[in-house]
Amino acid sequence: MSEPPSRATATVPASRVARRCSRFACVLGILFAIYAAYVGVACSSFGSLMGLFPPLYMKRGEYRPVVDAVLSGALAPDSLGVVRLPPDLSKATPRGEVMVDRRPGLTLILFPTFYGRGNDLQGYLYCSRPLTSLDWYSIDWGSGGVHEHIDVGPATMLSWWGGEGTWLKVGRRLD
Repeated sequence: MSEPPSRATATVPASRVARRCSRFACVLGILFAIYAAYVGVACSSFGSLMGLFPPLYMKRGEYRPVVDAVLSGALAPDSLGVVRLPPDLSKATPRGEVMVDRRPGLTLILFPTFYGRGNDLQGYLYCSRPLTSLDWYSIDWGSGGVHEHIDVGPATMLSWWGGEGTWLKVGRRLD
């Protein structure tokens, strides 16, 4: 009776190699599907529920005419600081409105991308100039740390993170 070949000298049948490759391709396919779903969610309004934003470059074309109209005075805020956008510009935000705050030497325009419960929201904030420490206030949240906030019209206690130039990502998640 001959001895079976040792593991060191055993050859792997081609069918086993093919099965391993097909498993690997299957895993790669699943990972790609998960990644594609993540990107799709990140760009959808459902993604806002998870704290994701549509990329600014996708929205800037819709935001620019609104910024120009507010800065020129063609669109004026009501007494609360809300500007109801005309029909041709209303696609820029979910509710067809932006919030405006004018201060000496500074105009702030908030473009909401998501409304949560209560007063919670998130969106992009256009600043007519870079913000300085005089433009915001700090709150000590105890164990949550000290955070800077800014108010724009009826949207209060907005925190910000990231951004591009005079555009900031802002949000309020308190309620």
